[in-house]
Amino acid sequence: MLQTAHSKNRKKMLLIFRNVMGHLKKKDSSTALQLAENLPQLFDDVSSQVRELSICLFKEVIQMADWKHQRQMRKNVQGSLVPLVLHMSDETESVAKASHEAFCVAAKVLKWKWLSHHVQALERWRTVERLLEHKRSRAEEYVRQSMPYLQHAQVTVRMAAVRFIGLAARYLNDSSKDTLQEIFKGE
Repeated sequence: MLQTAHSKNRKKMLLIFRNVMGHLKKKDSSTALQLAENLPQLFDDVSSQVRELSICLFKEVIQMADWKHQRQMRKNVQGSLVPLVLHMSDETESVAKASHEAFCVAAKVLKWKWLSHHVQALERWRTVERLLEHKRSRAEEYVRQSMPYLQHAQVTVRMAAVRFIGLAARYLNDSSKDTLQEIFKGE
């Protein structure tokens, strides 16, 4: 329902989910897992309030995974890293701040101590470099995730995507030349 609703209704639903999640215990983390799978789709909503609420709620739910759901939650968290980094450049300060906070929590959930220092020090591009250095095998995936942001409505987010892709391109291997060609063609 979150994906099909109007922004005004999405905001109301997110507030309800946030309230409900505050009352759930870790043993009810299957609900958190479902939300973690669907919330990243709202990070790009037209409404800055929906973007902020969805990112804040995402931050809260990724902390709720119990051991039974931890593997799937980590997968969801890893899949949200690029959107969170790019939304740190959101023109709306509260969205940028929420993205930074969610990224900090994501690093903790993933137990990536090597990344935590740079994230907390607000060294966004050094954080991206460290992420790419340690996760070279995901460089192509990260580039593919960032490509839609080249068409984003906000100039600041588009510029962040360009910079991110430029950094990630260094870590692409020879078999990723097709990805680079897509970038150059603007596909």
